[in-house]
Amino acid sequence: MAVPPVTLRANTDPSFVGVAALTARHAAQIADFEAWAAAGQWSQFHHGHYDWWAYPIMRSSAYGQAYTVYEAEIAQLNADPQFVERHRRGIQLGALAWGWDVHDRRSGRCARAGTSVDPLAGTPVQDGALGAGIRL
Repeated sequence: MAVPPVTLRANTDPSFVGVAALTARHAAQIADFEAWAAAGQWSQFHHGHYDWWAYPIMRSSAYGQAYTVYEAEIAQLNADPQFVERHRRGIQLGALAWGWDVHDRRSGRCARAGTSVDPLAGTPVQDGALGAGIRL
């Protein structure tokens, strides 16, 4: 008995920028993250508006469906090792901007200051970007 092919849901909205454009915008944003981190300009992370292409998710946004990804796009992005590496780095740098070190297993360790802090007393995540990044 033949198994029917699985059809992944894809973003077919005419406003969708496409995986190639999303990947390029994502790469440029992660380069900005790297520059901000290297310069110690952590506040840039809190003032920038980049969630849509830095941490694409399966929901529409202020940009409508332009940067929304579904299973088909996620499969394409996950098949691109450079994207995956940049995406992980983007999550790491976003977390560092809020004082978290994703590689430090000790709860409450403030990565930038190098001191223990109450994790709930840190900079609040107002836009949900970090959570969005982790979902991809």
